[in-house]
Amino acid sequence: MSSPVHRQTYEYGAVLLVVTFLASWPSSLGYTLSPSTSPAALHAQNSLSSFRPSYRRSSHNILTATRNSPINLSMVASRTDSQVLSNVAEQQQTDSKSYWRIKRVKGLHLAAEKGYVDLTYIDIPSKSPEAACPVLILHGLLGSSRNFLGWANTLSERLAKPRRIIIPDLRNHGESPHTRSMGYVSMAQDVISLLDRMGIERCCVIGHSMGGKVAATLALLHPTRVESVAILDIAPADYSKALGKGSETWRDIAVTINSLYGLPLEEVKDKRHADELLAASIQDPLLRAFALTNLVKEDQAWKWRIGIQNIKRNMGIIGGFDLGQGLQQPASVLGLSFPGDAFFVQGGKSPFIRSRHLEEIMRLFPNFTLQTIRNAGHWVHSEDPETTLQNVQNFLDR
Repeated sequence: MSSPVHRQTYEYGAVLLVVTFLASWPSSLGYTLSPSTSPAALHAQNSLSSFRPSYRRSSHNILTATRNSPINLSMVASRTDSQVLSNVAEQQQTDSKSYWRIKRVKGLHLAAEKGYVDLTYIDIPSKSPEAACPVLILHGLLGSSRNFLGWANTLSERLAKPRRIIIPDLRNHGESPHTRSMGYVSMAQDVISLLDRMGIERCCVIGHSMGGKVAATLALLHPTRVESVAILDIAPADYSKALGKGSETWRDIAVTINSLYGLPLEEVKDKRHADELLAASIQDPLLRAFALTNLVKEDQAWKWRIGIQNIKRNMGIIGGFDLGQGLQQPASVLGLSFPGDAFFVQGGKSPFIRSRHLEEIMRLFPNFTLQTIRNAGHWVHSEDPETTLQNVQNFLDR
């Protein structure tokens, strides 16, 4: 029996010749990136090769790309927005490779819906009964909800539009359950399940590093549940096999995870001793101190609060950005696009957002702004918390 894709090809062959010709153009869900119709997008596209020098001059230089046409909301009418991805892919792709990619996407979504975990979280109530859309803050690799607690409390006090703030522990982190899978589709489903449990229909999402990729996944796969998204110092891209500047950073992270996994816990006397044992392979004392916040003593024995074995097993997945297309291709081949506002914050001393990432960001988030915090590295919220707070506050209060 021929597939639905092949039947469409047979019935609408003439039309599909045109679709095939246009398939290489970055369009999805009614959006285009045509420079002729969007001056901002033209500016962004023309700035790709020389973008870094222009926006690093000032922390106030902002690049904006705008959407060109309204989204077709009928495509996201179902209870779960995961169907958006399959619908768009089926409409835009006709070859057999793409057909099997669609099948894989559906399989990932089904597995995520069946295998979600109940996340623990910190809940900061709104200062006003007439609160705006709640805010969800997602931590990065080796982090937890407590890392953002002080920052989030200050944000809550400063917001002109009062909001409830929820900070979950992602799977294999904090007090949340440990599980083998660390795929972004699954981690996003954990968050959707949390929102369902809390009775929250829509939220603004802030995510740092790995949490930023979870935030991006939420926005792309569940756009009806996300009002806007702020992503701190990460791009929706694969870092695990990246070449050039920035790839050494991911290798350092991999070394850190391997070192934590290999720490002989039965020999550890205290945290100072653990720090000494890790110093040979992890030279940065601040990174060691951050990692060791996950080392806890229970029943007179030291153990990792994080699921270190699961994290080590999934480092390639965490470093990538696989929404079903695989790690060899960018997520934009699936035809996804988030219709809301997206705010990317880059540390001026961090290599995680590069000019090579901007085209993919534009395709996935047509209505985005990019802000640089000049004197901060990857941990922008802890290295320059005041500037990061001001930027995020302005974005939420806009």
